[in-house]
Amino acid sequence: MLLSFVKDEEVLQLAKDLISIPSLSGDETQAAKFVAKFLEDNGIETELTEVDPGRLQPLGIIKGTGNGYSL
Repeated sequence: MLLSFVKDEEVLQLAKDLISIPSLSGDETQAAKFVAKFLEDNGIETELTEVDPGRLQPLGIIKGTGNGYSL
């Protein structure tokens, strides 16, 4: 099961790191870049998409092995 690979301490540290990044509505760029780097550092293909001018959204891509469902 996927949760067996998740360590509580790592999730807590990730939450603390995200909370420490200023990200007022409309200015989430630093937080989006942080999440993208976190995903990349963990071997996940990442794209940053500009959803509105100057507003980025990270997208993590983990390719499957077949024609199954996407999440």
